[in-house]
Amino acid sequence: MVEQHVQEAKVPRAWQRFALVADGGNIRLRVASYYFYKACRLEQAGSAPSEFLAEILLNLAKTLEALFPATGHRGSRDTVRDNLRALGYSDDEMESCFLPAMALRDELDVAHISLASFDGEQLGTIFRYAESAQQYFRVLLQRLFDASAAKSFTLEPYEDTGPRQQAAVLLNRLSGRYGRAQPNG
Repeated sequence: MVEQHVQEAKVPRAWQRFALVADGGNIRLRVASYYFYKACRLEQAGSAPSEFLAEILLNLAKTLEALFPATGHRGSRDTVRDNLRALGYSDDEMESCFLPAMALRDELDVAHISLASFDGEQLGTIFRYAESAQQYFRVLLQRLFDASAAKSFTLEPYEDTGPRQQAAVLLNRLSGRYGRAQPNG
C-alpha cells in the first residue's frame, strides 16, 4: 500500500507531464501508456494468474510497438532494441526484460489458436516474467516521460494515414448491413 503523502507528492509532476500526452501531445507515448495500463488492469482483474496471461503479454508487446514502430527494412524487435539501447538499456536488460513480451506474444495463443500444453515449470516461468515485466515497463515509460519532458529523446512521429486498405475494404463491405443505426420497431 502506498502512503498518502507519497501519492500526493507525485501529483504536481504528473500534472506537469500531462501535456506530453494530452491532445496535441505525443500520441505514441499516450497509446503506449494505455496499452501498459490495460496489461496492469488485466493482471489485477484476473481471478487466477493464467486467466488473462496471453492478453497481458499482447498489451506489453503493443506498448513496445506503439513506442518504437518498425521502420523500413528493420524488423520490430530490432527497432525496439535500437531504441532501448538509445535509452541506456543493456543488451541483457533488453533481451530479458522487454523482448520476451514480443516473443511470447508471437509464440503463445495470443492471436492464434494453440492446443499446446505447457508444464508447471514452463507456466511458472511465463507467469513470473509477466508479473516482473510490469515493473520494467513502468520504469521504461517513466524514463520516456522524463526524456520527452527534457527533450533528450524523441519518439518517431506518428502520421495518421487512416485505416489500412484491407480494413477499409472490410468496413465498406460491412457498412451496408451495419453502417447505420436501424430504427427500433
